[in-house]
Amino acid sequence: MNDLIQPETLLRQLNTVQIFEVGAKTAQPIQAEKASALYKHAHIPTAQYVDLNQDFCNLRTALEYQYPNKTEMLDSLKKFQVDWHKPIVIYDRENHIWAARLFWILKAFGHPQVQVLHGGFKAWQQQNLSVSDQIKKPIASFNVAALTFDSTYFADINDVKNVVVGHSNVQLLNVLRAEVFRGDELRYSRAGHIPKSINIPFAQFLDENGKFKASIFNFVAQFGLDLNREIIVYCGSGITASGAALALRQAQATSIKIYDGSMSEWSADPDLPLQIMV
Repeated sequence: MNDLIQPETLLRQLNTVQIFEVGAKTAQPIQAEKASALYKHAHIPTAQYVDLNQDFCNLRTALEYQYPNKTEMLDSLKKFQVDWHKPIVIYDRENHIWAARLFWILKAFGHPQVQVLHGGFKAWQQQNLSVSDQIKKPIASFNVAALTFDSTYFADINDVKNVVVGHSNVQLLNVLRAEVFRGDELRYSRAGHIPKSINIPFAQFLDENGKFKASIFNFVAQFGLDLNREIIVYCGSGITASGAALALRQAQATSIKIYDGSMSEWSADPDLPLQIMV
């Protein structure tokens, strides 16, 4: 199954798939309220609204948006009455990164049929497809057998440390804006980037319409990224990295992991090295 689904294809499948809109920038109360209001005003018919600051995340850590444990995952699946045997389509309103995050979590927990709407809600609207302001209440359809977690979808801080000290030849990919990567702009506890990182800002994975570029394989090679070697992707807290990871899957990258803690975790430890470009 292709990771991406086109609006016209989703239109034909509306009655046979589970649809989720993932709200953007939900860590800030004002932004969370705005994202929820946009959904309530108009969304793809039958879509349920997911807030990744509350659902499908680890609520036991101070770090934002970390992947859930099995209990938390089951709680979210029950909340939305997910049928594990029914296809899932996810979309957002912000360049795929939020939809990609939920996609990555569902794949890590073994869902066999999950896709992201290519172009998101914007692409749906551009084709003048129907929208709804009806809030869908979950129908009693929860059906999940034994839940498994594939840890190869994620990297932890020790995996990254091994790269930095030379014990691993895995590639580190930083997808933050160039200003943040260089250290010109302070976004986290300390400025700069993790040593040995390649920087490809996430926006460069997208075309002028906000869709993933068709020629990602050739494009990333210009930055020295080898898609035939393992890649650990990081950003600030794992969200933008999820968008890049989904893009790299479209280019058939061999092995992709997301460092969930990303700069939020790494920069908070003063004993860990950061590089600043001068």
